[in-house]
Amino acid sequence: MRDIGLSVEIFSRLAAFAGGALLFAVSAHAQLFTNLQTLGTRVAVGDPSIPAEFSVDGPKGIVADDIDGDGKPDLAVSNNDGTVTVLFGLGDGRFTPPLHLQTGEQELRGIVCADFTGDGRLDIIVAAPYAGQIFLFANLGARSFDQPVILDT
Repeated sequence: MRDIGLSVEIFSRLAAFAGGALLFAVSAHAQLFTNLQTLGTRVAVGDPSIPAEFSVDGPKGIVADDIDGDGKPDLAVSNNDGTVTVLFGLGDGRFTPPLHLQTGEQELRGIVCADFTGDGRLDIIVAAPYAGQIFLFANLGARSFDQPVILDT
């Protein structure tokens, strides 16, 4: 096994819109989402009404799961502007218009989907490390989420 240190090679299927079709098979190194900037066309994330204060707008974390329970993969993206962008998959390589969940903080990082509330629906947890906060967005069903709850850290 070779030592690849911090420059981890990541082969991932990244989605970018080009005329409504998803393009796949992009190879990236190290900071996966920084490398997304090199793509000519991509899925827009982040709330355009909220600028990132401390860095360039854009994604920092992504999770793919069946968030709405319809059997089709969805995406949830944590953004530098402090929002979580949820894109519900249509099952044909396209997504619904983005749903922007607001935390009120900036520089979101890690993001996880799981049933944290025990109701059988996938909730979203995201971290704002510079604020020392973790936010829980409880899934209310019907592609909607409750206001964020700040979890003790």
